[in-house]
Amino acid sequence: MEDCEDEELSADERILMNILREQKSLASNTLYGFYSQRARHPKSRRSFRNYMQNLCAMGLVRNIGEKRGRVYEIVNEILNHKHGGKAELCRMNRSAKQN
Repeated sequence: MEDCEDEELSADERILMNILREQKSLASNTLYGFYSQRARHPKSRRSFRNYMQNLCAMGLVRNIGEKRGRVYEIVNEILNHKHGGKAELCRMNRSAKQN
């Protein structure tokens, strides 16, 4: 299933997903640092936020917290069970903010 999802992602989004698969959960600044090291031509922080927002909207990643304290975490059955539903998927957060 991950392979199908990866086909829909940009190269930069695939890098971010690979980092999160390895680390499971990272603070936004730390994730951007790993991304900057791995990407051949890393994009700006604004582009990074857009990539993360897209990954959240696709339901592949969730965010916990806001602004500088934000942590990104890969979504899978083990993590969903571990948090007992306390951490909402980003797309749920986005739809709530739009209403």
